[in-house]
Amino acid sequence: MCLRSFRCSFCCIFVTLYTLFLCFILSIFLFWIIISPSSVKFQVTNASLTQFNLTNNNTTLNYKFKVNIIARNPNNNVVVYYRRITAYAWYKDRYFATVNLAPFDQGHKNTTLLQEAVFEGQSPI
Repeated sequence: MCLRSFRCSFCCIFVTLYTLFLCFILSIFLFWIIISPSSVKFQVTNASLTQFNLTNNNTTLNYKFKVNIIARNPNNNVVVYYRRITAYAWYKDRYFATVNLAPFDQGHKNTTLLQEAVFEGQSPI
């Protein structure tokens, strides 16, 4: 009788713990689905190219251009804090210029026009 009662108690405790564990995993999964953030999207909206020349037997690139960049935060519950923003300019799979943009905070469901990025100079290619 004692062994049977011990087995029954053990089974009840095991089933209860197993059910609690499954409920915990299910609640974490549902929380993750509801709160999971989407990717922030960046888009170049306007570009002005005034100089883009290859010189010295196509080894040096002289460039001057400006771009406007938009950042879109599609999330309902997430605020994005931009502390360091760097824009890179690429030509033939190599970046040749960088511009650091001003840091800012972006609220949820927000579209922000970043400062105009001006790339100017020369670079070996």
